[in-house]
Amino acid sequence: MGIFLEAARRAAPRAFAHYYDKGELFSANMMKNFRNRGLLESPDHKIYSFRHAFEKRMQEANIDYGLRCLLMGHKTTRPVYGDGGSLVYRRDELLKIAHPFDARVMELFELENPDWPLGAGRAPG
Repeated sequence: MGIFLEAARRAAPRAFAHYYDKGELFSANMMKNFRNRGLLESPDHKIYSFRHAFEKRMQEANIDYGLRCLLMGHKTTRPVYGDGGSLVYRRDELLKIAHPFDARVMELFELENPDWPLGAGRAPG
């Protein structure tokens, strides 16, 4: 969370609307971009690892099981009551797993790489 959301906001401000309910398209594009930029440790690494890390961090923060299922896009076999909570509740729960970061990191990245917008192209060099 944290830095990821800030990077996503700067890289592709319309991405959330574009990818809404299109998880496979998002994963395919993320894999392509990570591969093109050499950001995967090995050819065996997959974007799916982010999902595992996200779920594990939510478990360790004791985030409600129903909310975890909702955020992961998983179905649950138990009866579902309510809608998963308000947006404020969901935000507050996710803040439990946010990585603190200094926003200047993003500014430094943009200054050092003016021709490499986060959302397009390949890394320079």
